[in-house]
Amino acid sequence: MSKESMFFIYCIERYRYFKGLTGADATKIFDQYNIYSYVLKYFETLHTMGDRYIIQDIDDYISSFSCDTDNNTKENSNHEIKRQIHH
Repeated sequence: MSKESMFFIYCIERYRYFKGLTGADATKIFDQYNIYSYVLKYFETLHTMGDRYIIQDIDDYISSFSCDTDNNTKENSNHEIKRQIHH
């Protein structure tokens, strides 16, 4: 097993522990947000950080998805308003 894969498992376990989740719930979240790719991309930095920093970084990464969704919703609403004004 690669050091990146071992670290990814470590991240799931620490995330599960800090958030009080089951292993299945933590894995579902990691799958939903493709956190494996994120951890792999930033492995060199993340593996030197403490548990709390890693958990916070993963939470920030997950939060960025809800911000994107909020921005897309706002953008779609703005397009709808402009469409209604022009018709």
